[in-house]
Amino acid sequence: MTPHRFLVRVKGKYGFIDAKGKMAIPPTFALAGSFSEGRAMVAEMDPSQRDPQTQLYKTKCGFIDLAGNLVIPLLYDQVRDYHEGKAAVRQGKKWGYIDLTGQFAVPCLYDGAWEYSEGMTFVTNGKKTTCLNANGETVFGIPATGCGGFSEGLACCEIRNKWHYYNKQGEIVLSLTCTAASSFHEGKAGILSKGKAGYIDTTGNIVIPCQFTAADRFAEGLAAVRVTVPSSRPGPGFGGLYGYVDDSGNLAIPPAFGLAHCFSEGLAPVLLQGKTRSHGYIDRSGNMVFGPVLCDLASPFEHGLALVQHGESMGYLNTKGEWLWPIQG
Repeated sequence: MTPHRFLVRVKGKYGFIDAKGKMAIPPTFALAGSFSEGRAMVAEMDPSQRDPQTQLYKTKCGFIDLAGNLVIPLLYDQVRDYHEGKAAVRQGKKWGYIDLTGQFAVPCLYDGAWEYSEGMTFVTNGKKTTCLNANGETVFGIPATGCGGFSEGLACCEIRNKWHYYNKQGEIVLSLTCTAASSFHEGKAGILSKGKAGYIDTTGNIVIPCQFTAADRFAEGLAAVRVTVPSSRPGPGFGGLYGYVDDSGNLAIPPAFGLAHCFSEGLAPVLLQGKTRSHGYIDRSGNMVFGPVLCDLASPFEHGLALVQHGESMGYLNTKGEWLWPIQG
């Protein structure tokens, strides 16, 4: 079984712990990202220079393996995580893709590049978006400046105030007149129409009416939605609270949270109503499993641990709400 590594910050430097909370890779990196497919981005930073593309401090990025070895040198100005064996990398102004050994799978020819999903990726040059296959070959082009990745066989983008869903042959299979549309998850995609959010199925039919002020993706059979409710504060106006709907659009968990995230591993992080930076984790019945946890950001569980952040400090909780790695950084 592949071991898991979790990003931590100690005295301003980044390292990685294992699933038991033991330091696996010492905190020696100025910048680092989470592991994906056995590789994690690490970078050196030069505060005396600015990257003309990002306007952030200039960096040189590479990748380490699970043992902390630098397996891909610090050669790139910007990188994205590995997906399906490839990582998008930028050298100068152009993007391409490298494989897990650091060899170029697609040369740096593009103004923009995103992660692979379902064997495809999207790259941009100017105002045109191109879909590439796993070999880096052009499959089709789109007259737009960007396109979401493939999910459940479809990818969506906006063209001339309409949202289109493309299949992997480059055919438009759905066209919607709406303000926004998102990727499909568990057979449904969120859309925004006339200021209200709802969900469509893969045929384009609205299966959950547009009635919410916000709607997240489905995960483990539930989706977080923001419902307009009378404000509990004095004075005129209305506020909104988050709850969860099931596949049929019924409120499975009543709106009671200031913010809510996707379920993962049976739990979901929520911001407690009326609290500042106070989070908890609920189960699929809406019961509070543990909390409150004082933090700026509480993330869904991944491999049995949940990342919580307070400012630049980081910590990890297990599914019982116990600190495997107390917040520090």
